[in-house]
Amino acid sequence: MKHSSDTTRLVVRDARDTDAAALLRLFLEMEARFDLLYEPGERQDDPQPVARAIAEFASRPNCRYLVAESSGEIVGWLTLEGGRQRRRSRAGYLIISVRADRQGSGVGSALLREAMAWAEAAGLLRVELIVLVTNPEARRLYERFGFETEGLLRRYLVIRGEPVDAHLMARLIL
Repeated sequence: MKHSSDTTRLVVRDARDTDAAALLRLFLEMEARFDLLYEPGERQDDPQPVARAIAEFASRPNCRYLVAESSGEIVGWLTLEGGRQRRRSRAGYLIISVRADRQGSGVGSALLREAMAWAEAAGLLRVELIVLVTNPEARRLYERFGFETEGLLRRYLVIRGEPVDAHLMARLIL
């Protein structure tokens, strides 16, 4: 599915194994700039695990690995992983990230629009995610897409020696 931004054409598409190196560079850039799950330097500087993840998601009917591409560069990504057990196979866990210089430009919305349309068509019943309390912009984006807070995860991460809470959010698909 293709979406347009104000100045450049934005394409949201399934990730390919050839995207692994570019995705790894984006992961490392984001982890150096923002407080995410991995600390700077913690992630292995090897695109092979990324390529394996792309292949695994492509092989499972309840998973989707998307990238947002603008002018030939990956500017964001989203994974939506359905549960591995049959009883949890219709619930998905979502992770999304947008390159720092493209945040607020519609990239996250384009990724979420595609992912949620796919989730509904694929028969998922819920999509859930975790957002740090220190990221209110992301929380507002998720709320615009129908996600609601289901709980507070106290002391979810430790960042620079300090515990940080997170919200568990979900969107039910009826």
